[in-house]
Amino acid sequence: MASEIWHEAYADMVTEDQTEYMLGKYLSTESIEKQISEGTVYEFIMENGRDAGFIAYKKDGGRLFLSKFYIEKDHRGSGLAAYSMRHIADVADRMGLTSVYLTVNRGNARAISAYEHMGFVALEDVDTDIGNGFLMCDHVMELPVGKR
Repeated sequence: MASEIWHEAYADMVTEDQTEYMLGKYLSTESIEKQISEGTVYEFIMENGRDAGFIAYKKDGGRLFLSKFYIEKDHRGSGLAAYSMRHIADVADRMGLTSVYLTVNRGNARAISAYEHMGFVALEDVDTDIGNGFLMCDHVMELPVGKR
């Protein structure tokens, strides 16, 4: 699922080599197992009994870091993203955290617009060297939780 979503979502933003590198670095079995051992929670997003996407998040100080939020193309526009984000915000709220934050590729206008529609605001731009000569150029966006 991750490979299909990433190849479709990032085709116009990063090279095929970078996509493959990032899939191996962040979504290989070994990487996911390590992330889970360090406190990251992975959940599938389901619709009509079928996998439609997945999320991953981890407590980071007083905030919840949403490291992965992917929905298959056939399920976009159905309200599933908004429903899933309410779930994520509720998780953060139940944990007593102040906000949910994430990073999103600055070239991903569709995702940025969706996050803004959900109430996220851009805090800063960051460029992160992820190794192998690749750079991630992201917005850091945040959604306050609690008194919503």
